[in-house]
Amino acid sequence: MDITGKSNPNIKTLRALYNDKKYRYECGEYVVEGVTAVKDLPEENVKRVFIREDEWENLKGLFPFVPTYCVQKEIFDGVADTKTPSGIIAVAKMPRPKAVFGETVLLLCGVSDAGNVGSLIRTAAARGVETVICAGTADPYSPKTVRAGMGGHNYVNIVTSSDASEALKLIPEYKIAVLDMYGISIYGYRKVGKTAIALGNEAHGVPQEIKSRADIKLALPMKQGTVESLNVACAGTAALYLLN
Repeated sequence: MDITGKSNPNIKTLRALYNDKKYRYECGEYVVEGVTAVKDLPEENVKRVFIREDEWENLKGLFPFVPTYCVQKEIFDGVADTKTPSGIIAVAKMPRPKAVFGETVLLLCGVSDAGNVGSLIRTAAARGVETVICAGTADPYSPKTVRAGMGGHNYVNIVTSSDASEALKLIPEYKIAVLDMYGISIYGYRKVGKTAIALGNEAHGVPQEIKSRADIKLALPMKQGTVESLNVACAGTAALYLLN
């Protein structure tokens, strides 16, 4: 099926999925861009595929039972979010969040940068963390977050909540381990039982509501007189490798 006009309904829908968070959640769909990321999608989650005309012969058979569109180059590149699009975009179904979270939960509170959220989802998948709760964060299904996740979205149970209070209601039986620069050294702590590792906003840290509920506050030791803090994605990665 060829698409040669910007007013094509499928292109309008695709553009809306890229740009409108509310529309993404109303449809229960999100956009995945790039050959590697699209190939990593489970076929049952793929709703539609758009292939740039110059890549059609190379990629047209990727999902033989999924509606697939050949898109004129100018139109494709005008919709794609990356500077140098690789020639394929998939529309995927948002998985329904699971009610069982696993032994370790990554709790992100107010992490505002989509790249950080995506990187942490990727690390959680790599460490076998089953669930990431996104409480008032950047949209975990925005194109930038999905791109930074590098396929991690396919292996992690992503749960969204509006704020920290709502998130805490989801994990009443979990111990809360907060990453905080004034906590005790993470090297002296051993996780026991169900634990939620909490990370906060890039500028303001973990909200007080989470801190007051914390069972332990942990810090990553840093050499005195050097940097003041670590990027939240870097800190979260270190914590997941040390604790999980």
